[in-house]
Amino acid sequence: MADSLGMLIMARILQGMGGGALQPVSQAVMLETFPQEKRGISMSIYSIGVIVAPILGPGLLAVVSLLLAPIIFLYRKSQPIAK
Repeated sequence: MADSLGMLIMARILQGMGGGALQPVSQAVMLETFPQEKRGISMSIYSIGVIVAPILGPGLLAVVSLLLAPIIFLYRKSQPIAK
């Protein structure tokens, strides 16, 4: 947990620098791994996650939330109320 706004900003900058390198490095590894004739299909399969995740994510979260909502409601009802 960040103690201040400055610490939060610096942590996000560090996170961006580290996470920003993942995509180019993984693409470079794929380009070295696959032969020239299979690079296109391998890059397209790898890119499916970038395209599909924002499409399926919200809907999947809604389904999971609807399935877990009764369980969470029952759990909270069984907890004693503290004052």
